[in-house]
Amino acid sequence: MMNRKYFLISLIVLIFTAGIGLVYWDLNRVHSFRKISSDVPVKRQAHEQCHKINPTGLNELNAYGSGNLDLDLLKSVIEKEPNKFYIINLLQIPTYYFKSRNLRWYGIGYLPNRGFFETKKSVRQRLMYKFRKMLRGFPTELNDQSITIFQSEKQVVESLGAHFYTPQMDEDWLVETGYIDELVEFFKQLPNDAKLYFHCSHGKGRTTTFLILYDMFKNASKVSLKDFVNRHYCIGGEDVFNTEVWKDGTWTKRSLERRKELVENFYDYMTDPNGYPNTAWSKWNQERLAKNKDGKINFKNGENSQYLIYGWSVPSKAGRWSDGEKAAIELPLSKEPSSSLKLEIEGEVLLFNKASKQEVKIFVNKSYVQTLKYNIYTNGTNTIDIPKDIAKLNPGKLLIEFNFKNIKSQKEVGLNNDQRKLGLCIESILVQEVPK
Repeated sequence: MMNRKYFLISLIVLIFTAGIGLVYWDLNRVHSFRKISSDVPVKRQAHEQCHKINPTGLNELNAYGSGNLDLDLLKSVIEKEPNKFYIINLLQIPTYYFKSRNLRWYGIGYLPNRGFFETKKSVRQRLMYKFRKMLRGFPTELNDQSITIFQSEKQVVESLGAHFYTPQMDEDWLVETGYIDELVEFFKQLPNDAKLYFHCSHGKGRTTTFLILYDMFKNASKVSLKDFVNRHYCIGGEDVFNTEVWKDGTWTKRSLERRKELVENFYDYMTDPNGYPNTAWSKWNQERLAKNKDGKINFKNGENSQYLIYGWSVPSKAGRWSDGEKAAIELPLSKEPSSSLKLEIEGEVLLFNKASKQEVKIFVNKSYVQTLKYNIYTNGTNTIDIPKDIAKLNPGKLLIEFNFKNIKSQKEVGLNNDQRKLGLCIESILVQEVPK
């Protein structure tokens, strides 16, 4: 009986101690904090690609990266020379703090046109948020005037004597890249002894991407594209050339593809004699797109509307959205196909959440050829094989029809008031003959 009693007491003490340890870890954890250097952390040393990295210029970057800031950690990082630090916020939303932590750390979001709202998380996370609020004395009630009791990130950073900067980019930052002109100018005017601290929500996707862009700005003439990508992965970032969607990731397949393209294009810009510093990014990128279409028919910014037959919405920067259960495109063929065709469709479907799926039946010249199955892991570029006999059914033309299954509007699922039944945002199409 006594042994059982001691066992229960020991178990309770163990659980309590573990709980205290978990709370301490949670209160002091900062997602993916790293100081950029050629030292490879233990967790990546086992990876063969990280046994030896190209360190050229890496230690001289004077750069840091992380997820949402912990102001206590930030103070310790910048305390000796705060005026040399530039804190670069890569979030596209207003950022406010309470007792050293971002409001979202407490499970609270804030938007000027919406006010305060609770972020949707699991039961476990909601319990953690409640515990954090209790320990930190977070206000129990919030209203429109409550924002005055919190500090914006800009206010906090400047009060510490550091500089604050946020690129003027929106949620389509992988598509609409005009902000890079301003970003390059920002990099250009930095003092030689400047220290940059990049951060996003988790310190992975955007933070790694912008650290690579800054590294390229400094070292593109001395380091290869492959080495840039590899070394930032090895020192704790993401592999931005890996376009496979993580199980619990927040990036779609197409977003990962676009991120890879952005990094590749910026490297080309920094190493092209006609690129930096002779030509602004926007102009250079526009000229690149005009020269390198490689036979692709582009539908971004309203281009090539003459090929759209029915079922398409208004033009957008990202491409052209289908609107309704069916949509069709008719493309000209320069000659009668002598073999089967390969059709590459670059774009993504509208998914409402991580569990969303969408099936699109593809008909070519009125004949069924394939069903594309989209989910968060496959939402990107797809390739379709068109048999020669089907390709020849409509002489000189290729009629491509898209049939969507169980399509709903954003209003129907309660996201917003958009009544359009958006299916596929098509960016470009490429038709090629398959070699015999």
